[in-house]
Amino acid sequence: LPWAFQRLMPRVVRRMLTKGGALLGPHRLVIEPAGLHGFSPVGEGHIPYAGIHGIVFHDRHLFLYLSASAAATIPLAAFPSSDPARAFATAIEQARDRERAVITAAA
Repeated sequence: LPWAFQRLMPRVVRRMLTKGGALLGPHRLVIEPAGLHGFSPVGEGHIPYAGIHGIVFHDRHLFLYLSASAAATIPLAAFPSSDPARAFATAIEQARDRERAVITAAA
């Protein structure tokens, strides 16, 4: 029922923007040995390094792609300069590659 979807989605998105949620709004990411730990106003979650599909720098943001349609968006302004931002991305990339190597070796 495409018409129902089109009618419902604006309301769902508006509610997510006004009331917050697990996907939208401010988050805090912490690098841990087993992956990234994310905190939002409504909860927290774990992202294993192997679940990060891509790391992309853009003009003012760093994107950690979790799927083809979802990414954690980190403003580069969250870092004092570009060097710590690059170091953060490199640490995540190296941890992801190590985790994937372990998974591949176990298969």
